[in-house]
Formats: sequence, structure tokens, C-alpha cells
Amino acid sequence: MPPRSSAAPIELQMPIERAARNHQLSISDSGTRLSTDQTIDKILSHYRSSKTRLDPLAESHRLIRGGGPTEVKRLLQTLPLVWVDHAIASVYSVLMDGDRRKRLGAYFTPPPLVVRIPVNMISHSG
Repeated sequence: MPPRSSAAPIELQMPIERAARNHQLSISDSGTRLSTDQTIDKILSHYRSSKTRLDPLAESHRLIRGGGPTEVKRLLQTLPLVWVDHAIASVYSVLMDGDRRKRLGAYFTPPPLVVRIPVNMISHSG
């Protein structure tokens, strides 16, 4: 049997790693550059500080369709796609009732870690 090639895991991993390393993605209102983490924190802070009680699923769908608050839409547009998905999933979690979130264990893993697990499994198998 021929040896296994490691090309597939590297090809799979490279775009995600590039997205994860791209830490100068958005610009705040003051003109300073924000990291991916800071951008997501600003998005989540918007919802945490909101006085309006929003339905988590409805708001997530609205964001997926390109709707939502202007500031949140602007910040989402600065993120790589995998991080947009993570940010929207995190908004869903933030908007959930705390007891429900705890009961469901609704906390979301960042995209580079999600990809790293199968990549490592593939590269360390056989």
C-alpha cells in the first residue's frame, strides 16, 4: 500500500490558517485597526448592551440575510466568511436566555480550532 499523502490536510488547513492570522481586518469608528477578536467582541457588545429583547433565531436569520444594525453589518463585512459564521452563531448564543444557553451548552468553537481537529486527525492517522 502506498504511503499516505499529507497534501490534503495542508490544502485544507492553509485558507483557514490565513484567515486566522489575518488580525488587521476592520477599522473602528476612531480609525484604529481591530483584530478579529476585537471585531467579534464589538459585535457581541452591541447585542449585550441592547435594551431591546430580540429573538435569537430571528436576529441570526436577519444577519445571515444581510440585515441587522448598521454597525454590526459593517463589522461583519470586514471578517473572513468563517469568522462571519462564528460571529452570527455567537450572537445567537448571546441572545439566548442564560438558563437555556447553559442547559444546551450553546457555546461556539472558533473556526480555526474546528478545522484543526480533523486536520490533525488526518495527518496523524495511519
